[in-house]
Amino acid sequence: MKRLSALLVLLVLCSSFITAHKFYVSVTQIEYVASKQNVQIISRVFIDDLEDVLQARYDESLIITQKEAATITPVVSKYFKKKLSIQIDNQIADYKFLGFEIDNDLMLCYLEINNVKDFNTITVDNQLLMDQFVEQQNIVHVKKEEIRKSIVLEDGNYKGMLNFSN
Repeated sequence: MKRLSALLVLLVLCSSFITAHKFYVSVTQIEYVASKQNVQIISRVFIDDLEDVLQARYDESLIITQKEAATITPVVSKYFKKKLSIQIDNQIADYKFLGFEIDNDLMLCYLEINNVKDFNTITVDNQLLMDQFVEQQNIVHVKKEEIRKSIVLEDGNYKGMLNFSN
């Protein structure tokens, strides 16, 4: 009986240190491809988080699946246009939403900016999911040639500039 009581106390103590915590994070990779004179972007977001936002904003019945790509792509593209903007050398860059694919619980969204001969600065305003989740953090990695720089954007600090003129 004493062993069972001790085991129960130990389990309660151990479980008090374990809490369920959901991370709200997205990762956006931006890479300048000089040979193609374009900027390629991959934004990774958790499907369930994006689904929650899209259902709240546009359509409660919306479910993200690869089979529904034709229906989902315009909605996701519209949301991205509202929540993600990029400036190259202080000029707003018009990106094209190319599509997405699903990888387990992540949605990989592919975007592209054409006709970029070179740049010194890139400014990213990434408010993806921030209106739904206060804890949301959007990590942005930018690669130009062999130089890689990163920023973490969050509520109240959703815009950052990276300088590559060094």
